Amino acid sequence: MGEIVRIACERCGLDRDVFDGVGMAGLGETLCACYRCERLVMKKWSVHDDPAKQDNFTCPYCKHPIEPMLGDGRTHDCPTCDRQLVVESIGVWD
Repeated sequence: MGEIVRIACERCGLDRDVFDGVGMAGLGETLCACYRCERLVMKKWSVHDDPAKQDNFTCPYCKHPIEPMLGDGRTHDCPTCDRQLVVESIGVWD
């Protein structure tokens, strides 16, 4: 089961709902930030993938290594303006 998360940044106007995690089919996406390109990036992954693949995401634009932002309990900064993102859970999905 995945989580529906609202990501917001007051400074740059970002307000986005993200369906993060894995559904019943074992497929899903996770939100990553590329601080080099200053973009948020959704990366697809599967529970059937090699676990090392999930730790080795790269930005599709600049090929710089990126890491998942959600599910780790840490706070994260907006990739555009470096202000702390507001992250709130608003539901779950299957």
